[in-house]
Amino acid sequence: MKKKRVIIGVILVVILSYFCVKALALYYYDVKNITKDNLKNIKFGDTLVLNSNSNVDDYLVNEDIKIRNDFKDFEYKKTADNVHYYTLKKDNEKDVALIMGKTPSYIDYLLEEKMLNFNVNDKKVSSKERKAFLTKKSINSDIDLLKFLEKNNKEPVKNTIFTPLKEIKGYYSVMLVTSVFLPDIKSITEIKGDYKGYILNLKKSREVSIFKNKKKYSFTFINNDYFTDEYLKELLETIEIRG
Repeated sequence: MKKKRVIIGVILVVILSYFCVKALALYYYDVKNITKDNLKNIKFGDTLVLNSNSNVDDYLVNEDIKIRNDFKDFEYKKTADNVHYYTLKKDNEKDVALIMGKTPSYIDYLLEEKMLNFNVNDKKVSSKERKAFLTKKSINSDIDLLKFLEKNNKEPVKNTIFTPLKEIKGYYSVMLVTSVFLPDIKSITEIKGDYKGYILNLKKSREVSIFKNKKKYSFTFINNDYFTDEYLKELLETIEIRG
């Protein structure tokens, strides 16, 4: 009888310990502690269908990227991390600029161990745990990630005491890291057609990401008054990527 009581006591301690650990995890990894508002604005709007236009006489070429050369009057500079800037002063000293180059995808950032690019202090979760979470949620690309975040805005993930600890930690880490590297956006446009990618529509600029052979090519167009919807579409259709 005494032995039976001991066994029951041990079982109760184990159960109590489990619930205490999970309760602490739910508190420690609560996404409500992530105060960034930029995740709340993630939503896909219109779809942009691009058809490649190779009937171009003059290209601007940078490594494996080509785009119609509408930037002859722009000032050029190249940064240490191999990003190409083309800037021009317009009316009232407003900058017009094109920034382009090959960059890591958001998924690449999430899989980094030390998160050096954005100085994210995410010691709570390892890249291995983030990878496991992304795999479980079938998040294989930036578009998958952005659509996951959009869905989470509509139907927030509700972790409970019974949610596996790895999933609690993975969800928290993905939300934390993306809250740091994503800019404040108005909406997202998905690119389809001859190109695959997306456009982050910001207040004064647009960040275009095109993917080819699992590589991300980024184009930032600053000054939405200069790069109108029609002009931007026309320009994007002249892009050629040889990578």
